[in-house]
Formats: sequence, structure tokens, C-alpha cells
Amino acid sequence: MQSSCDVSLDLVNAIGVFQVSKEAVGPQTEYRITVQSPKNLGIVSDEQTTVNRASQDLVLACDIMLQRAALSVFRLEVVKPNVMMVSSPTQVVVKDTATGRSIEVFGTGRSRDEVHITIGTQEALDETRTVQVCSQLTKLQRFDLDTSSTTHRANLINALHEYEAVMASLDRLLAFKHLYNVLELVTNIDGVNRDGSKLDAQMAVVSRVLQDKCEEWRSLYNRTKHIHRDSTDVATFVTGVKRVTDYIPAMRQASGRALANLLMTV
Repeated sequence: MQSSCDVSLDLVNAIGVFQVSKEAVGPQTEYRITVQSPKNLGIVSDEQTTVNRASQDLVLACDIMLQRAALSVFRLEVVKPNVMMVSSPTQVVVKDTATGRSIEVFGTGRSRDEVHITIGTQEALDETRTVQVCSQLTKLQRFDLDTSSTTHRANLINALHEYEAVMASLDRLLAFKHLYNVLELVTNIDGVNRDGSKLDAQMAVVSRVLQDKCEEWRSLYNRTKHIHRDSTDVATFVTGVKRVTDYIPAMRQASGRALANLLMTV
């Protein structure tokens, strides 16, 4: 079975700063983002490093605003499995009959069938808000973290890098861990090292998610980085992994909202 993805992005609240156009549908949907006026994104130099960083900021801004689709410069290289067809041994039976010699050949034929599935989704991207977030990312200068940075700025930059890593991850459990890191960083961005129920309570406020759900996320996250001490830990891990697919969309929306709000204060 083969599968492909067909993601349709529609720009809303368009202001003409950039355009998106679908290039191809396959294991990933390929889009081209065209910036009409680089100065509107704060790009005042054509130096390659500046352009590369501005491009990354725009892609990250899109991801912060989107809720389901994930934009990334990451390209998936699909390797087709090497399938070898092996035939069963053939049996030949020769019989002498009254009318002559009869030859019967017995064998098993094997065939291969393929199924191709295309998964489609449609999402709106608010261009006005995306440009605002991108401008704040440029202002933050997240690629220039140094020892003189405040703890608030350093924590925010780390959270953004974690969020960016989610968009290039094809492993659900790894994506979950990155998203939890984002939520923990933005929750403790004030420098208070909360943990346990205190972390759950504050994360619920920051992410606008029920505290019980935050506790579930923390319990699974702890089991991904610590040894299992007893059967309860094993059960927590196994149950949590089964729910990861349900956790990720809510965590993505919560972390995206939190990052967008924090960036507006830069």
C-alpha cells in the first residue's frame, strides 16, 4: 500500500506580502512560498545568511498560525521496498494412457496488488497574522543567542527551536516530546522551575487546557525519559503511547497560541 498527502492551503486576510502555490502532491505536498516585497518582512539585505534566516522565520510563522498542516524545508526521501516474488516448486506428473502420454503440471501462482491512498486536508492561513508573527521573529533574532541574553529571551528561543523540530518530525512520540518541551518552556518562561502538580496547574493556565490533560501529558513525558520502576510506570507508558495521536493536535494548538502571544511582547 502506498499513500500520499494532498494539503490545500488557502490564504485569508491577504495583504499581498507573500503567496503560496501548490507544486506537487506526493508523500508530502510541496508548496512554493513567494515573497512579493522582502522589505515587508523586514529583509533589508540580500546577503545569503539573512535571506535563509528570513525564510526560516516565515516558515515557522506559518507553522505557528496553522493548526494541522506542518510546513518544513525537510524533504522526505521515500525508499520503495525490494520485493522479490518466489514461486512455489512446480510438480510434473507424467502418465501413460490408452491414447498416449499425459503430462500434468501443478504449481502455485502468486500475484501482487497495490493500493494507493491519498489523504487530503484543507486549511486556511491568515496572512496578516502570519506576517505579524514573522516580523516579531525577525525582531527577536533567534539565531543570535549569546551569554548576554535574558533568561526570558533564551527560554523563548529554545521553545521556538523545539516547535520547529516538531514540524520536521515523522515520529509521533518524538513530536510529542518536542511539543511537551515547548509547553514546559513557555510555562516556566518566567524563570520559576515548576514541576509536578504546580507545573500542571500553570501549564493549564498558559495553554488553556484542562489541568487533568496537562497531567496526562507530563506522566507520559516522564516515562519517555526515565526508567520504568514498576508495573504502574509500564502501564502509564503503554497507555500514553496509544493516545499520542490524540494528544498531538491539542498540544500543537496550545503551544502555537502560547508562542504567538509571547512573540507579541518581544
